[in-house]
Amino acid sequence: QAEDGIRDKLVTGVQTCALPISNLCIALARQGHSLEIRPLRRRFSPPARYRTLAWIGATFIAIGGFLRIGLLGFECATNGCAAGSIPAILSIGLLYDMAATGFALMPFAVFALWVPNGPRSRAVHGGLALSFFLLLLLGTLFVAIAEVLFWNEFASRFNFIAVDYLVYTRETVGNIRESYAVGPLVAGLIAATAGLFFALRRPIWNAATADGGRWRQRFSATSAILIFPVAMPFVIDTPARSLLASSSTARELASNGPYEFVRALFSNDLDFHTFYATLPPAEAKRELRREFEKAHSVSAFTGGDHPLERVVTRSGPQIGRA
Repeated sequence: QAEDGIRDKLVTGVQTCALPISNLCIALARQGHSLEIRPLRRRFSPPARYRTLAWIGATFIAIGGFLRIGLLGFECATNGCAAGSIPAILSIGLLYDMAATGFALMPFAVFALWVPNGPRSRAVHGGLALSFFLLLLLGTLFVAIAEVLFWNEFASRFNFIAVDYLVYTRETVGNIRESYAVGPLVAGLIAATAGLFFALRRPIWNAATADGGRWRQRFSATSAILIFPVAMPFVIDTPARSLLASSSTARELASNGPYEFVRALFSNDLDFHTFYATLPPAEAKRELRREFEKAHSVSAFTGGDHPLERVVTRSGPQIGRA
C-alpha cells in the first residue's frame, strides 16, 4: 500500500505522505490537497552538562537538611520541642536551603553557559566545576560547624551578632581557641570535605564533561537558574516564616545560616529583647528611682512619659558667671 501511494502520479515529493501512507492520505492528495509532515515540538530540556548543578545542588541541600535535623535534635533534647511543629520546620527549612543553594549554584550556571561545547572545552568545564565545588564544599562544611557553635551559645541561626563578630575578629578567634578544641575540629572538617569530594568527584566530572548543547539552550537554562534564587525571598521571607510566627525557636530552626547572615548584613538589626536580659518597664522604673535616691539627688520626678524626667533644685547658693 505504501509503494502504491508513493508511485501514484498525483503524489509529488513536496506533497509528503509517508510512514505509512494511508488511504486517507492518498484520497486527500488526489483531491489536490498539499500534505506536509512537520516534526513534533519536543519539550525543552537543559543540556546534559547541567546535571552538574543537580548533583551539586542536591549535595548542599542535603548538608543543610542534616544540619537542621541535628540542631532540632539538640534543641529537643535540651529544651524540649513541640512535635507538631517538626513537619513545618523541615518543610520550610527545605525552602530556605533551596534558596541558599540557588545562590551557590549561580557561578556553576555561568560556567555552563560561558564554556563552549567542544571536546577540550568540556574538559575545561569539568575542571572548573570540580575546583569550585571543592572550595564551596569546604566553605559550606566550615560554616556548618560555625553554625553549631553559634547555636550552642545563642540558640539562633546567624544574625547581626555574627556580623559583629567579623568586626572584632581578633577577640572572636581568641575566644574560639580558648573555648573549643580547634585542632580536632579542623581535622574533622578536612576529613569530611575530602570524603565527600572523592565520593562525588566522578559523577560530577561525568556530568560536567557531557554534551553542552547549543548556546540558546544553555542561555535558557542559565537564565532560569539565575532567576530562581532572586524570586525565592518573596516566597520564604514573609509567607513561609509567618507559618512559624508563634515560636522564635522554630523559625530559627527552619532558617538557613548563610541566608540569615546575608539578611542581617543588609538589614543591620537585632531583636534586643531576645538576646539581652531585660526587666519589666515598671520594675526598671522603680530600680532607676532607687538608684537616684541612693545618690541623694535633690530632684523630684515629674511622672512624665520618660522614667527619668525630673526637676532638679539647687541646694546651695547659685554661682553666677564671673
